[in-house]
Amino acid sequence: MSVLTSTHIPWTPLADGSWPVQRTKTVMYRAKELNVDRSEKQILSLTLRGVVENDPDNPEGLVPADYATYQVFEKGDLVFKLIDLENLRTSRVGWVHRRGIMSSAYLRLRPRSGIDVRYFYWQFFDLYGRHVFNELGSGVRSTLGAEDVLELPLLIPPYDAQRAIADYLDTETARIDVLIEKKQRMVELLLEADRAKRDLWVADLFSTWGVTSLRRRLDRIEQGWSPQCDAVEADPGGWGVLKTSAVSSGEFLPSENKRLPVDIKPDLRWELHDGDLLVIRGSGSASKVGVAAVVRTHGRRLMMSDLTYRLILSGMNSDFVAAVMQSRIVRGELESQIRNDVGQTLKVRVDDLKNLSMPATPLVEQEKALSMLASHSAGVTALTIGLRRQIELLAGRRKALITTAVTGELKIEGAVA
Repeated sequence: MSVLTSTHIPWTPLADGSWPVQRTKTVMYRAKELNVDRSEKQILSLTLRGVVENDPDNPEGLVPADYATYQVFEKGDLVFKLIDLENLRTSRVGWVHRRGIMSSAYLRLRPRSGIDVRYFYWQFFDLYGRHVFNELGSGVRSTLGAEDVLELPLLIPPYDAQRAIADYLDTETARIDVLIEKKQRMVELLLEADRAKRDLWVADLFSTWGVTSLRRRLDRIEQGWSPQCDAVEADPGGWGVLKTSAVSSGEFLPSENKRLPVDIKPDLRWELHDGDLLVIRGSGSASKVGVAAVVRTHGRRLMMSDLTYRLILSGMNSDFVAAVMQSRIVRGELESQIRNDVGQTLKVRVDDLKNLSMPATPLVEQEKALSMLASHSAGVTALTIGLRRQIELLAGRRKALITTAVTGELKIEGAVA
């Protein structure tokens, strides 16, 4: 792989001209030491939460056949995961807080003397947050090597400024992280209260109207198709094939669809319409199999995939059935029927869906019941939307804080040039 040159760099590292710009190799160097004697037992992992300690008996992520192939990291090292750079939703850089071992696919950089490595971690983290690594690896390049990283230009303030910036960011990002965690916990509590209310709602329906099976209220169940699709749809026009993640979230947004290649003629039997009830037929995650949601196309032309079922109902409201299936009462019944398939895909069979318990609520009463549920859920939805918006703003504040601090735009006491 060729080393990056200045023409490859998609950003300007210097915000004001008072701090020099030098290559990474002036402050850090590559090191690689394999755990050949298996003496180091502490497994570390680079995650979206940073570098975390793994339980050797129950580690996160992939497990190697032999930990002798892992490389040793020391406290104060920086670790980079610069593979599969088309993926924007993964960690890329971490500061190592203790000695341990990590995958040999990662890049280990050690600090030279006379620097505060925390500052350079934050500068690299800023590049990660702005997707610079992904841009550098775009096109035919899906990875970056050690030579590429060592050639990256960095701002090199004096040591005292490095320490002041690192101290400031350590403190301020930790404060923001605590606020985000508290708000996320509030969202979790609200959603749990909503789930409990839904469970009570379903229990009352069974008690009031008795129990029937979904089979008695079905016309038929249809399975989608499986065309070969490209990456996530970027063009707002054209046919899309719905991903199961859209069913899981209940948000049928354009970003959740895959593009249908122009050379494949869509089979209109599998076109989706507003109000269609979809159920996830198969997934690698047991928590997703059997999840139901009602389609809202937002004006898009969408096809259902072969990993979903469409339930054609007779005498039942689609939103009502979806709401009942989202309860833990019916969900628990369905989860007991999930089967392993070839290739470790978990699936639910048509007969298992047909045998699901349903309240024998008359159609005219279903809409009344939905209205009662909606009146409760509306308040929860409004609160969770507000909290999630606050979380987004805090995350944006955190990101901007890092960028302005490491580029010298934010004047921090002890770091003013």
